[in-house]
Amino acid sequence: EGVVKDTKRLGSVFIHLVTVTKGVITVGEITEQKVAPSFRQRVRRNHSSTHLIHESLRQLLGSHVAQKGSLNNSERLRFDFSHDLPVTTDQIFLIEQLANRYVRQNFRVISETMPLEEAKKTGARALFGEKYSEDVRVVKIGLEDEKYFSVELCGGLHVQSAGEIGLVKILG
Repeated sequence: EGVVKDTKRLGSVFIHLVTVTKGVITVGEITEQKVAPSFRQRVRRNHSSTHLIHESLRQLLGSHVAQKGSLNNSERLRFDFSHDLPVTTDQIFLIEQLANRYVRQNFRVISETMPLEEAKKTGARALFGEKYSEDVRVVKIGLEDEKYFSVELCGGLHVQSAGEIGLVKILG
């Protein structure tokens, strides 16, 4: 028995980092994996929150803001981005308020797989020079006036509706 602590993607292969809790796992052994639903839901919440934070930053600080990395796990999220100035306390408050507006309105989170060229025509934002396959997944949040608040290429886990996030709170 073991507990999956993390997963990493290497090309099209997903690596599971496991802590063995009982017995021994040997090379070539067939294993059965079960996902803890509460763990996965916490990851989904944090990951979807990064999309809302990213677009909130762009709208409040400027379109030059770009994601430079992130961490999404069951405990927290970290969002790295480019900006020329320190973000003020007042700006952080406004970023939280904008992101939470979409959470409170409980917008559906739409995930669609489509050819990369079609995704580009939707205005989907690609992130920091990643290499994408011919078919990509587009994640959209917050449809208002026939325009989505956030539209990004993303292969990660997401909530089905923004209200599942609960609250976006920036700690630092």
